[in-house]
Amino acid sequence: MTYVDQYIVKKAVYAAIQALLNELSKKFQDITDYMAVLETGIEKLEAEAEQKTEDQPNMNGNLQTTLEAIRKENQRTRAAANDTEQYGRRNNLRFRGLKVKKDESCRKTVTDFINRRLQLSISENDIEIAHQLPNRKPTGDATQGQQLQERGSETGTSGILSFMNAGS
Repeated sequence: MTYVDQYIVKKAVYAAIQALLNELSKKFQDITDYMAVLETGIEKLEAEAEQKTEDQPNMNGNLQTTLEAIRKENQRTRAAANDTEQYGRRNNLRFRGLKVKKDESCRKTVTDFINRRLQLSISENDIEIAHQLPNRKPTGDATQGQQLQERGSETGTSGILSFMNAGS
């Protein structure tokens, strides 16, 4: 296969991947919107249930049943949304502690690390995207001693990358 053919194939594969990612993003947004509608419905039903408890005791049982059904549907929808989001991350890896030099790309730093330290043979072309992530800030739940310990343990930066041709 010639270089031009390889280039055309790469472009076609990249376009197909982008189309799939766009479709997944749309479906994820649709699920998120549907969850918001369900949550609004739950809030309305809860308010109605409280108001009608005194006036119509029998109606309360029906509302509770409906509310429970909506809660279960909402839980299934959340699980489906999470599955969709995780599916989009299936080719991603996160590295902590890698320091990217100012004159070097994140992709090259990760490729060098994998080749030297993990003794795996990959090229920069195997990586679709690589970028740095900011260090996490300590949560308000941790004690001051835990926060200092966590800060000390994160000496480098975090990076995330996505592989082009990962196995399914």
